[in-house]
Order: sequence, then structure tokens, then C-alpha cells
Amino acid sequence: IHLVAQNAAVTLTRNGDETFTVRGYNVQPKASVVMAAGGALVAKEPSMSLRVGEQYVLTETLADQLTALQTSAFPEASATTTFRHTTVTETREVQSPCFVFEWLFGLLGVVKEASTGGETTVAVSKKVRDRVMFKQHHTSNDSPWRRHSSWLALKFVLHGTLVNDYGMATGTVLYKTAMLNFMSTFVEPVDSNDVRHQMMAKLAGRLHK
Repeated sequence: IHLVAQNAAVTLTRNGDETFTVRGYNVQPKASVVMAAGGALVAKEPSMSLRVGEQYVLTETLADQLTALQTSAFPEASATTTFRHTTVTETREVQSPCFVFEWLFGLLGVVKEASTGGETTVAVSKKVRDRVMFKQHHTSNDSPWRRHSSWLALKFVLHGTLVNDYGMATGTVLYKTAMLNFMSTFVEPVDSNDVRHQMMAKLAGRLHK
């Protein structure tokens, strides 16, 4: 579930013992973190994981909470800046996922399964290769170019899920194969030979990995 308004993603995985594993992913890093990184930023996800009884997951209450988190951007989680002696929302910064990791996971942590000995979710490290780039002739109202949050969420969740289901080695091979197959579907419709050549070079590099 990509909680777009919270800059986070949550997965619910059913286990064989009447429990669910709930994992939380921080999707886009803060602009200051990206700009401070010396090269490609390495992120480890998921950020948080809990094992919760299914009686607390399969409820209308949790569904309503997730719906609210998906659609509502709360001012308390928005970055602010000062403009002409007035505090305004900083539209060039991403939303803090605090309502997911502090509020939602805080509530789920109260009812987590204490008898399981803790959740053993494996985190994966991924290079985000994000860039904070403004338009050449930007104004104060322009937002920086960032990688789309849905793309980052897809990569984090797919890789993390496969690794936790099949192990680090097999899960990573399956993830890279799936991404290679997905990206290859965009090559055929391209009319420009130059663009197609660049895309094939990108696919070749991915295939080599």
C-alpha cells in the first residue's frame, strides 16, 4: 500500500500462524540527506517491521486508518520555511512519514505478538541515486525534480518482499530479473535510435549485474 500523502509504503503479509507481518518503508529521503550524500545515497528498507495477530489487521478500523493516511497530508508532518517573516509550507521538501512510523506502528506495537520472539525481517540496501535538481530558470514556486515516489516504493517493496520470501541471494536474483523484464518493455515502442541505444546500454548494464 503506497501511502502517497505520508511518503511511505506499508505491506501486510499473512503468515501461517494466524498473524500478519506489517512492514513499513520510507519512500523518498529528505532533500538535505540527498544533497549531503557523497554520491549515490544508500537506503536500508524496510525501516520497521512488526508481527501482529490477524484479529488486529483484518478490521475496518485499520482499513480506515490506512485510507486516511493514503489521502490526507497532515500539516504537522510537512516541512516549513520562513518567507517574508511568515511560516509557510516548504513545497520543495518531502513529507515526513512520522504518522506511519510513530503513530500507526506505535498503535500496532501495543498489540504485536510477544510470543513470536520478535520479527526477523531482512532489510535490503538500495542505491537511491536521487537528485535534487531545480529547473534552469527556477522561481521560488518551482519544485525540484525527484525520482517518482511510486517508482521508489515499487523497487523497495518488490526487492524487500522477494528477499524475505526467498532469501537474500535468490530474492535479489528474482528482483533483478523482474526489473530487467519490466524495463525491456519500454524499448520496443521507442522511435529514436539514439534513445533506444541508450536504453539498451542501460539494460545491458543491469543484465551484467
